Amino acid sequence: MVMRSSLIACASALLASPVLLLAQPIYSASTYVQAGGAPLVAGGYTLPEWADWNGDGLADVLVGEGGGALPESKVRLYLNQGAAGAPLFSAWSYVQAAGVDLVCASSGCMGACPLVLDWNEDGLPDLMVGKADGTAILCLNQGRPGQASLLAAQPVLVGPAGSQTPLSVGARATPRWVDWNGDDIPDLLVGALDGKVRVALNNGSAGAPLLGTPTMVASAAGGELSVPTGRSCPLAWDEDGDGLLDILCGNTEGQLLWARNQGSAAQPLFGAWETVLCGGLAFNLTGTLRSRPCLADWDGDSLPDLLVGYGDGYVRLLQGQVEEPGTLVVENTVLGPLLSWTAGHPLDRWGVWRSPPGSLNWQLVAQVEGSSWLDPMAPPTGALYRITRRR
Repeated sequence: MVMRSSLIACASALLASPVLLLAQPIYSASTYVQAGGAPLVAGGYTLPEWADWNGDGLADVLVGEGGGALPESKVRLYLNQGAAGAPLFSAWSYVQAAGVDLVCASSGCMGACPLVLDWNEDGLPDLMVGKADGTAILCLNQGRPGQASLLAAQPVLVGPAGSQTPLSVGARATPRWVDWNGDDIPDLLVGALDGKVRVALNNGSAGAPLLGTPTMVASAAGGELSVPTGRSCPLAWDEDGDGLLDILCGNTEGQLLWARNQGSAAQPLFGAWETVLCGGLAFNLTGTLRSRPCLADWDGDSLPDLLVGYGDGYVRLLQGQVEEPGTLVVENTVLGPLLSWTAGHPLDRWGVWRSPPGSLNWQLVAQVEGSSWLDPMAPPTGALYRITRRR
């Protein structure tokens, strides 16, 4: 993984088993996503999505709008006219299905929640849209690479084969497509007005999904995982580097919270909600703007970034951050290379990265407390190390 500027010391190592002491993610202070040289702003409540829509290798931005005073909701498409790691957006158009603008009914604080996925594994981006009424629709792409052509929307169905019914989570469906149970088949994770997080496991295959009846995501404290103040909008990825999916979630109050997976890959189980830090502070806009995040790699550094939609019509960017220590010393010992570095705040957690000589292919091999780590394996000559701080 190639990352931001680093302090590198040369020594030797083979891949070691990770020693994982978990860290809280940090992000930059928020900025506005720009379009045409001004902040991107849409109508009603925005719900962003980051995906390569036209197959040119650059991620584009889709923005669901609607809710508030708008009786109808649509999905805007902003094509990326920049370069890898340097997005640039200007003009936009509405996404169409069956030759006309795709329209969903708005209700209260939500319009459309777009999700780009490859439903049938044909290499073309399809579009799922979560709706304010708690249901979702799917538009399959029957075009060709670089020129999408969506068919008319069909309801997303769940339940046993032969007796499926339309998905419904009550209200404010916010779907995400993720391999939930580690079987290499994507499943459907869905947030809702009630603040709970549901998952519909895929009982079919990667190219022919068959979504089961949604079940509630479990809390390690017992019962069901529910985000404070309601209106869950969940993301799932391995944020702390322990090989398990964690959850980051928006809510009614405009906060961003995350919960660590304390279970297993096959049976996730989540701990208490923790505040996401942005610019060193807890992320929490004033008012009840309904934070609705999506995952992105905005600047191409392989760190997770966030695009966050709100009720003010803007989309905010929060860039993933790591911090570097001041010094790094590597001492070769009979037990292996011993790394030591300058300690900082008592709450600091440090990531240890290793790269083979000459490649700068960084791999996270440990997350530790304190200010030293012993690489226990016999090393080859010339391996590189890097230490980053995540507080």
